[in-house]
Amino acid sequence: MSAPLDVLPVRVGFADASDDRVRAAVTALAAATTIDPILVGTRSDVSGMTGLETILVEDGAPTLEALARLVRDGTVAAGVAGSLTSSPAVIRAGIRGLGTRGLVSGCFLMRRGRRTATFADCSVVPDPTAEQLVDIAEAAADFHRAATGETPLVGMLSFSTAGSAEHPHVHKVRQATALLRSARPDLDVDGEMQFDVAVDVGVGLRKLPGSSVAGRANVLVFPTLDAGNIAYKIAERVGGARALGSFVLNLTHPWVDLSRGCTTEDLIDTAQLVARAAHAHRTKEQIA
Repeated sequence: MSAPLDVLPVRVGFADASDDRVRAAVTALAAATTIDPILVGTRSDVSGMTGLETILVEDGAPTLEALARLVRDGTVAAGVAGSLTSSPAVIRAGIRGLGTRGLVSGCFLMRRGRRTATFADCSVVPDPTAEQLVDIAEAAADFHRAATGETPLVGMLSFSTAGSAEHPHVHKVRQATALLRSARPDLDVDGEMQFDVAVDVGVGLRKLPGSSVAGRANVLVFPTLDAGNIAYKIAERVGGARALGSFVLNLTHPWVDLSRGCTTEDLIDTAQLVARAAHAHRTKEQIA
């Protein structure tokens, strides 16, 4: 379950303002008290949306770049786009307009029943090195904590569990696990481990007895983009999980690259999650 967003309304900007799904989501969010949705687009994009705050972009001007500027200058706390726009365009606009804090990657928050898990990287880095897997894991764990309020339990995934197989792909995950433990002793991390060991308590107890992560992992770090992207789509389309996001990680401000297959409900829930992340980001900046 997600932590409550017990703060003043967070302003979240939405591109793709002509999309009926975006319009329905923004209308629903405006009726709540935790998010202040802002539609960003041309006059024709936002036509008919009376009673809602809009920010107009000149005809022909790039809406994604305008949204990124609004996030960067603090007019809105987070940007949401992608329901009508390709992922490369959304991610590039975020990188150019917001800048980066490290390796850019992407994660989905997966929900099935009362259980949530963050899958990373599902959208950006095709074949990460061990060092890049560390960056991906750190960013995903920090996002999971910020967006859900849960303590991240990080499972570094492989086709091997604790030395059951030897291969360069396994060695990479094993090395990344050691590097992550050294870099972030505050995180609870284990690996290398197979997917069932990470999420099934019974299997975890048998294959990794004594592990505080096995069977309970809520941040699942995949060894390649192939694995992560395929896994989240199988979980969504066959396993009945809901995929929220993707959330673009390691930009200087919260930014969302929606799936073009998203529903209005997905938009609403994704906006609530990125608002929580934006609140956490703002609090961290104030402390710093």
